[in-house]
Amino acid sequence: MSPPVPSIPVMLPSRKHLEHEALRGAESGSPLIVLGRSGSGRTAFAGRILLARAQRGNPVYRLTGAHALRCVPFAALAAVVAQLPGVTLRAGTPAHLLATLAHIAATQRPTILLDNAEEIDVQSAAVFAQLADSGVLSLVCIARSVAALPAPVRQLAVSSGAHRVGLEEIGFDDAVVLLEGFLGGRVNVSAVSFLLGYSGGNPLHLRELAFDAQAHESLAVRRGYWTLNPGWRPRGERIAELVATRLSEQPAEVREAVEILALTGELSLDFASMLLAPEVLDRAHDAGLVDIAGTLGPVPRVSLGSALTPHTVLATLGRRTLRAHSTLIRATLPRADMHPHTRLALALHSQDLDVVASPEELLLDAVVACRARQFESVIVLTRMVEDASFAQWSDERARTELALLRTQALHEAGRVDDAMKVLAAVPARGDERVRMSAAWVEFSGRGNLPGALTHLAAHEDDSAQVQVFARLLLLVGNQPCDIQALVLDAANPALPADLRLRIHSQLLAESIYRGAPSDTLAGIGQVLDGELWQAASPSARGELLHALHLAGIHDSIHQPALTAIKARLDWDTLAVDHATFVIAQACAVLEQGDAALAMDLTGQAQAMVDAADPHRLRGLIAAYQAVAAVMLGDRDQAVESYALFQASAVTSGHALRADAERSLLSVELFLHGRDAATMYCDRLVEDARARGRQLLVMRLLHDAWRLGLHDSASSITEAAVGMQGALARSLLRYAQVLEPVEEGAEAACVEEVVAEHLGTGRALYAAELANRAATLARDAGNRARASALLGLSAELARPLVGVNTPSLGRIRIQPAVLTEREREVCARAARGDSNVSIAEELYLSPRTVEGHLQRAYAKLGVSDRRQLLPVT
Repeated sequence: MSPPVPSIPVMLPSRKHLEHEALRGAESGSPLIVLGRSGSGRTAFAGRILLARAQRGNPVYRLTGAHALRCVPFAALAAVVAQLPGVTLRAGTPAHLLATLAHIAATQRPTILLDNAEEIDVQSAAVFAQLADSGVLSLVCIARSVAALPAPVRQLAVSSGAHRVGLEEIGFDDAVVLLEGFLGGRVNVSAVSFLLGYSGGNPLHLRELAFDAQAHESLAVRRGYWTLNPGWRPRGERIAELVATRLSEQPAEVREAVEILALTGELSLDFASMLLAPEVLDRAHDAGLVDIAGTLGPVPRVSLGSALTPHTVLATLGRRTLRAHSTLIRATLPRADMHPHTRLALALHSQDLDVVASPEELLLDAVVACRARQFESVIVLTRMVEDASFAQWSDERARTELALLRTQALHEAGRVDDAMKVLAAVPARGDERVRMSAAWVEFSGRGNLPGALTHLAAHEDDSAQVQVFARLLLLVGNQPCDIQALVLDAANPALPADLRLRIHSQLLAESIYRGAPSDTLAGIGQVLDGELWQAASPSARGELLHALHLAGIHDSIHQPALTAIKARLDWDTLAVDHATFVIAQACAVLEQGDAALAMDLTGQAQAMVDAADPHRLRGLIAAYQAVAAVMLGDRDQAVESYALFQASAVTSGHALRADAERSLLSVELFLHGRDAATMYCDRLVEDARARGRQLLVMRLLHDAWRLGLHDSASSITEAAVGMQGALARSLLRYAQVLEPVEEGAEAACVEEVVAEHLGTGRALYAAELANRAATLARDAGNRARASALLGLSAELARPLVGVNTPSLGRIRIQPAVLTEREREVCARAARGDSNVSIAEELYLSPRTVEGHLQRAYAKLGVSDRRQLLPVT
């Protein structure tokens, strides 16, 4: 079964904080109770706590409870005493064992680890609990739950002095740490999301799934990151054996219940009771293998528990078992009453089992899969489209619909040529929907806008939809188009919901470029509240994110309205393309000035599109990668990425392309010089003005000022008039703070605007403004003021590791122009060392150090150590 594409969490809670708190509790003498299901990582968690204790000289004695010894009095106590140094265990009374342990504990204060503590005999548990309660030893217990513990330890666990840790499924950043440990290198965030989703948050399953994908050559290193092929599904022996072992202890009827729920997915309790006897469901629930919850709605739901997922359970089943379960489900549950995802799961396995379904059923299931963006499933369900027998189907409508669905799925999987072949074989090739599908594949998949418009050439019997689609492609392709006509199109109820929502999304992005990011956020909120959003597919909904992303870049990533909208979105349902999500994150951090993180994110996005690039994102990713490289002074990477962008189609990036072209001004300057950058900027400004994109004009003029292409703060302020957003409000004051009309105006305002930039997450712009103001103060002869502003700039830029821009005023230490001693002194000064400490380290006098620094400053073109970039 193919799952929905998992979303990429920005960051989920980690176990690091839990470990820190648990270690503090253990150090204070509190009994530590670690609770979690098998495979939750509970033993590893406790092990890390105990390792820290052992490194401090506290001896640790371990014992794993065994069911066979649970009824043997003092068996666990004897096993622990046998581990004590210098003790020869002889036949003795329990009192002797207790006395021996108490004597050693009094001198060593050891830690006793009881793993699988629910299987410890009650008599030993009473001894351990008593000694722990008296502070003679430290006790760490690992168990499924407090209720499962032997009574004496349970009483200790519920006391106020105990420190309890409940380990549920692991989060995203935990999975990153674990996978990088398993694989020995950086892991792409997309791979983390897929593997975490398949594992159900179970660390043990996560490891086996990673090794399974690696063994099937679906997890490989691309561009320095372990990257997963999105088409991979768990099927290896290791994960199958792991799950099979987990289920082997259960009766046959419980195992069967788990297998059936893996095939159906979540069911209402009523439907589950039709398939499975209530007492079997109860037993599976009591064993932790099945969850029964009614908190999400009025109808209780039944689903897999114990971090089991359908993909891992189904990997254990053979064809005969799958066929038997599928037959039972089909015979018991009326198809019309099944949840669409249950029908889809059955349809997929029916394909694997060569069960012939009716065209109507296939079409319904393929539509469900396509709306959920399960494109691999659509490809499986529609594979008969390319069979010779498909042409004999009498229902031409169903044939056309299935062909269109297969085309979309192949396109989304990056198989553009295969998608076009399917359309070429469609009987109704003149059907306008077929032509629009071909146009979209040509446009988005091949980057060929003229070829796409050829498919949309007017036919006599065309509906208005064809020309509307042509207008939309022009806008998406950043070409001049009839905006007013598109506004009317978006309001036309006769057009399909998906088309209207896509027009809305593009118009909202255009409104940002025209200066209204704040109004756009309000418009996005109205769309989310309207019927159009409910009627549209997840694929169409995802395009609204382009406008949302642009609003954050050009207004403020800390805008409350932006945060509120993001909180309203169901990211799992949207199933956003991972590369699109990651490049949006890269743009946001570039706006903040964190070029190192942006380089990391763009590298991961490029690794993703190496596998498949259905939306021609490679050029867009390369543009932002080039910008990050320039900020970090990496010329080779900048050249490579810029060439990749130049070779990309003009459709690459869709609504984001205009912003990417604007960002590339710094790359033009870095690679081609001032004259080329000035010409590039003038061309973009002229084009933006011609299209009414005044906010882009403002951004370009500000970028040109930042890059030293002009010194006119007034031109920036004039361009910001009438523009919305936090950035525009700050730029409105540039003329006032940088071109003061009266004495004292600059001193009163610069820090305020710097603070505004910082408050909207733009640390780079804040530092640049402070440095430019410092230069003006120095030129005016106000050295004290210049020094204070330079210090402010240096402090703000400190977190921007390795970043430099013309307005930031930093300089990289250039070995070619400095002597060896000057390089040594500058490197230490850049990391913050004083002249005295440098002198002591290099066996020089402070005066000599100062001399070396002054000569180096003159060669590098700076005046202060705060302008030196640390050597990395």
